[in-house]
Amino acid sequence: MKTWGEIRGVDDIVLDPDKILINQLESDAKIKCPYLKKMGNFFFYCGVRAPDGTELKFEPFNKVYLAHQRPAELQMFCMDENYGNCKYFPKPSS
Repeated sequence: MKTWGEIRGVDDIVLDPDKILINQLESDAKIKCPYLKKMGNFFFYCGVRAPDGTELKFEPFNKVYLAHQRPAELQMFCMDENYGNCKYFPKPSS
């Protein structure tokens, strides 16, 4: 794992074993959440939690970094027809 000072690009944030899983998930995905955003080759994040215009900075409390979706989240919600069940997915107002 790299320290914040060693990170040179967005894909450095993603662990190597996760990159393998993400490649597989992305190739198998038939549907994706409309709010799922991607930077680089492997860094997926939630657009609801980090809206357009939010800048990624390599620091622990950055909104884009905190919105990072890891393989389990990608598999269960973001790259599955169940994306509407995600706790961050906007619910229609009644």
